Amino acid sequence: MKGPDEDKSAKTACVCCNGEFRVSERARDLALRADILIAADGGAKHLAAMGLMPDAIVGDMDSLKEDPWEKQASLFRILLPVDKDRSDTEYAVQWALDQGVSRVLLLGAWGGRMDHALANAALLLRYPGLVVLWDDDFALWALEAGQGAELGTTPGALVSLVPFAKNTCVRTGGLKFSLHNEPLEFATHGLSNEAGEDLPSVAVSKGLILLCVKGEDPWLKN
Repeated sequence: MKGPDEDKSAKTACVCCNGEFRVSERARDLALRADILIAADGGAKHLAAMGLMPDAIVGDMDSLKEDPWEKQASLFRILLPVDKDRSDTEYAVQWALDQGVSRVLLLGAWGGRMDHALANAALLLRYPGLVVLWDDDFALWALEAGQGAELGTTPGALVSLVPFAKNTCVRTGGLKFSLHNEPLEFATHGLSNEAGEDLPSVAVSKGLILLCVKGEDPWLKN
């Protein structure tokens, strides 16, 4: 299925979801920096609250009682069945990746229903390095073996590494507590580290982690 701008060489997409969301200039700026802006069902309400119109709405529309852009024919609408085996957000993410984007940012994907929040975290694990969740100045994304990231956060900022596979090994630089290609032996081993004065970096040699960084620019290319 082609998107709203078939000839546009899209590099990034922002999917606004229907979770808890605080309207802010920071969130609006992040959304505006995307090449394609997508509302996952009720996430359209959050975009409307920021004065933004998406390029596409994806969902079964059970959380969107009124379409704020009903008369906007240029808006691409993908209507999904109510009974389906994936969430509106996952459909929206996959549709964005089908457009050839290199990164998908999720807004409004945390808080609210716990099962939805956990499912959105699972999406990050399914698409390591491709999908980033941003919430209240925290960026959360997954890295698998062979992937790494140079962080753009400020000294003293919180950096947490949470393993999601047995025998996960990581190497870090520029953090208060360094890891020299050693295993994250316990579930909370990498919790509450801090960025140092040098450019912080994380590299995964084995396994899979979620990387949570305060103050990180989620559009930063790693």
